[in-house]
Amino acid sequence: MAPKKKTNLSHQQQIARALNRACGCGYQEALRRVAEAARKGLLPAGLDKAGREQAVEILLAASASQLETPAAPVPLSELAPWAERARAVLSQFTALFVADLVAQNEDADERAEFAAYCEAAESEDLAAAWLYLGAGCIASFNQGRGLQTHGEWRTSLDQLEQQIQENWRGLAGAVDFTDGFTTAEEVFQRDVWDLPTMTILAGLPESSLPATLRAWARACGSVAVGDAGRALVAFDRAREHRFASDLAQIQVSMMLRALTSSYTLPELVEFSAQFADALACHHIAAAGGGGPDADASGTASSPSAAGQEG
Repeated sequence: MAPKKKTNLSHQQQIARALNRACGCGYQEALRRVAEAARKGLLPAGLDKAGREQAVEILLAASASQLETPAAPVPLSELAPWAERARAVLSQFTALFVADLVAQNEDADERAEFAAYCEAAESEDLAAAWLYLGAGCIASFNQGRGLQTHGEWRTSLDQLEQQIQENWRGLAGAVDFTDGFTTAEEVFQRDVWDLPTMTILAGLPESSLPATLRAWARACGSVAVGDAGRALVAFDRAREHRFASDLAQIQVSMMLRALTSSYTLPELVEFSAQFADALACHHIAAAGGGGPDADASGTASSPSAAGQEG
């Protein structure tokens, strides 16, 4: 068996070298792709010269997801530090956010109070609050729609991400960047000041916005379904953006509007906050080795149908 193993390894190395020459991905990355393809049974049974050439063609045609090496599962308890931060601030944060939504006035004291709170809050606390409130939106959505399986949750999240990718400009209220605005003052005077415009004027690529919004959506959705690995990776990526908190608020607002219910926006925030608190409790309990009353997804029980269509 030992000589056979050595021969197979040699074949994989040859395929990796050929793959690297073909696409320039680097030898180590090519070797990883070959090993992953072999593990998944994607390579030809015979790896003679013709088989190795066919293997390179297969690898070049394979999608990234097919050749992705699965990461080790991340325990739910890894979310506990963020859950603790969220629980500590959610009550005040939600109350101020709801008051701002009720006021619906840029000049209202409630708007100023919420903005001042966000400005003074620890950035990590604010990030945790947006993360769990967003997760609460999705958990509410899942329960209200009667979605029960992880497959249904994933499909729902994928649809949300696609919606953000395709419609982010209209949902975020962005301006048409071809209409001649060149300075911050000009944009402000035309009463079209918004986050996407700010990023363009700050010299940041417009393409980074929908990608970061999708990262926020994936982080929140993964928290809602208890997938700590995907949640933390997406969360880290989203928080790297210069306007991370603003993007999180836009993303949560988009999800709230996507609930399409007969409830008002402030009511939906309060319902979502209930689910957010239940999720946070579930993740904190997981770190302590205990089992909370919530089910495996951490979904809160609620008499409302916050996610049901009106």
